[in-house]
Amino acid sequence: MGVAIVTNNSLYGSSIFTALRDGRVGVQCERSLRFLLFLLEGWSRHTEPRKLLYSKPDHGVLSAIYFDKLAMLSFRIWDAMFQTTREQRENEDASITFPSPFVSVPGKHGPGPGRVEAEKGDRAIYLIEILFMLQKEGILNYFQVTPPEDEPQNHKHYKTTITPGLPVTDDDEFLRGFKKLEREVLLDLRNTVKRLGPAEIRALGTHSDYQSTVDHILLEFTFMASKRERVTDAINQDRSFIAGAQELLEFSNEALRKSKTNREDYATARHKAISQINHPILRSGFEIAQESTDTIWPKTSKEMVELVKRSEDAVLSTKYLCAVAELKEYRSSGVKTSSKLKRAEKIIEQNSVQMRERKIVPLPLPVSPKDIFIGNSANLSESIRDQLIRVVRTL
Repeated sequence: MGVAIVTNNSLYGSSIFTALRDGRVGVQCERSLRFLLFLLEGWSRHTEPRKLLYSKPDHGVLSAIYFDKLAMLSFRIWDAMFQTTREQRENEDASITFPSPFVSVPGKHGPGPGRVEAEKGDRAIYLIEILFMLQKEGILNYFQVTPPEDEPQNHKHYKTTITPGLPVTDDDEFLRGFKKLEREVLLDLRNTVKRLGPAEIRALGTHSDYQSTVDHILLEFTFMASKRERVTDAINQDRSFIAGAQELLEFSNEALRKSKTNREDYATARHKAISQINHPILRSGFEIAQESTDTIWPKTSKEMVELVKRSEDAVLSTKYLCAVAELKEYRSSGVKTSSKLKRAEKIIEQNSVQMRERKIVPLPLPVSPKDIFIGNSANLSESIRDQLIRVVRTL
């Protein structure tokens, strides 16, 4: 299996395709994608039980978010091993001979793997976009990128799945061109990764150290702040604000996941990985790439404790906003009863009490729809709109 060669000129001059044409970086791109396929293929055909994802088995398929995190984790460990074997570089069989050419590029909820297009003003191009473009052109089909049926061109959709495009029928043949140490650590890494559930892969791929974790949590709040005006304007004008409220909830959920709920998945995944790794170079690279759970989420860190509280408050607040927004939609459409409507009413009642107890807002929030809407209409009173705007401004 040699270096991929691009011959089609319709690939827009993207740096990844230029890189695949150009010597050393071309080899690095192809081999990085090949070892990522090696890991994914081993993971997808592993038959032993893994940690369930939302109480369901994964069936050997990763959706876009989880695939991105597998790539982040794999490239991060590879680059750590590249650095730790630098002194052995003269003996190629005793070193990692190349770094991954895929870098961490900014994304909606933190960084993801990709390339930077120097020819287009340093525009970031994400790994899944790269793979989808390669697939459409019939070039280097190592992966099958499958968007949802109703949006067949939307590879960015969270339901997009990434599966192996080629089977690995012979490890030695598939890893031809990799040096002795590289083959050894890849075999050990595959044996390790295949035992991790999607949520564990996501936790390891998302987190690596304390400071980047803090930065990524704060970024969620920065994004939330940039969306607040859209929601407050809609509330002030008594228009639908469901889309904006749901977006705020998405960011607050991500902040809570990174500050608190990922901790358990990270801890179990890291322990599981370290207990499986046999190769000393891989173990060293993994421990450099993935700091300990207590280092990333130190129980004595006032900063992290405050971020957890801030995230929990934001989730309570945005769920309350979403519930009110949903009731407004139901009333506008004439729906008088449904399971979703009852659920929204319950959230309003529960969250208003918790928000008062946590002193998120200075005044008690309404606990019942009759205290929120004017009569049987979908209209909010001016005082209620003011209270909801205060909630948005706490985010």
